[in-house]
Amino acid sequence: MESYAQNMQQISLYNGGMTYGDLFAGQTLNLWRIDEVIPTTEIIVLSISDFNRAMAMQGKKNIVLAENEYLLNCNYEGTRSYVQRELQQNQTLLIGGISLQSASSELLNETYVMTSVGNNDRGTLIVPDVAAMNLAKDLNVLLVQYQAGASSDALLQKNDPHRAGRYAGVSLCREKYDV
Repeated sequence: MESYAQNMQQISLYNGGMTYGDLFAGQTLNLWRIDEVIPTTEIIVLSISDFNRAMAMQGKKNIVLAENEYLLNCNYEGTRSYVQRELQQNQTLLIGGISLQSASSELLNETYVMTSVGNNDRGTLIVPDVAAMNLAKDLNVLLVQYQAGASSDALLQKNDPHRAGRYAGVSLCREKYDV
């Protein structure tokens, strides 16, 4: 991997113990068909340290959170307005046994990980490390900045020759949701 990578960082995503439906409470939702399950899906949580690691790989500055604050990140058009409304309501959220208040009335619009459908973040809760430590880890993600001239497809082919190629997930999504 080192022969392909200029920089690598691992980040962890956590289950927040609440759903997007909890986050969107009191709002009338008009979700796209592909997003109908979102209200019952657990919200993704990312520690501030992992968020800052991902942003540093993009040359962006660190963000600081107090021990009782959270931020929300969202760059997905289908849920962005609902996440923004939650910020305007300034809810107190209980995450990892810690009461958290919003650190900003502004929604972050960052990409910390690329998924099979691109940079679509339906809403990620960014919390102090101490809050994330109390949550169940859902997923570890290896972020890789490839060296100039390195082929990410060649690396994927070595790791999984049956599903190689960066758009395999998109075709799976199309098969499942007929989009």
